[in-house]
Amino acid sequence: QVTTSALFPEYNTSLYAYFLAQFDKNNKEVGGQGFDYDSWYFGVGKQQSLDFFGLNPNELSLRTEVMIQGGRSTARGGTDKETISAFGALIDVYWLPGDRFPINLKNVFSYYIGSGDADRFDQHSTAGGNTSGTSDNALNYFGYVATGYALAPKLTNLQMLRWNVEARPINDTHAGWMTSLKVGLSAFLYWKHHHLAPITDFTSVEDKRGVGYEIDLYADLAIASDLDFGIRGGVFVPGNAFEKDDTRNFFSAYLNFSF
Repeated sequence: QVTTSALFPEYNTSLYAYFLAQFDKNNKEVGGQGFDYDSWYFGVGKQQSLDFFGLNPNELSLRTEVMIQGGRSTARGGTDKETISAFGALIDVYWLPGDRFPINLKNVFSYYIGSGDADRFDQHSTAGGNTSGTSDNALNYFGYVATGYALAPKLTNLQMLRWNVEARPINDTHAGWMTSLKVGLSAFLYWKHHHLAPITDFTSVEDKRGVGYEIDLYADLAIASDLDFGIRGGVFVPGNAFEKDDTRNFFSAYLNFSF
């Protein structure tokens, strides 16, 4: 990975690029099905402060990243390998209003997209994967993208909008460790890239685009320098891409002791 901020210093811009390749050493076949998946990834990104009239310095900033994926993927039902041709993109707009509000707020507005393959039964396997004789357009990547607690899909055959607002509600210096309290809310809207294929949640079997929406809440508190506590919760409401419309709920709590 290469990062530089020297090209456009007057615009407070940082550019980066990376390349990753992985080669599958799994040469086994089961029932005539191969499992080799050799892929490479090339991405470029930019972080930039957006200076508009009336805004404080660094109040508004933009992060964008585009990645392409290539390689060779074993087709479904055999050992033939087909070309991988996939992509993903991330756009985040950060708004830090500062002293415009009585509490410290951070807002993030996001649009994410990952390509999918219309003839796949499963977006991230070879056994239920790409059809022989066609390019594999399903994005399968390393790393993590915040797509929600309850549904938690990979960014494959998916488009989504996200709004995250985070606050530190206690600013009183006499409140001690309670000043570290951080609370947040995230709202997600999901839809498919290709309506004929599922997302990485295999129950999205309907040939429709509407995946659904989700609301998440979280809180974190540093009780001491070596003790943290946090809770997470989320509710996902499925759309018409799912056969069943039952909501999904997620809850977790943690206590982290560092030594």
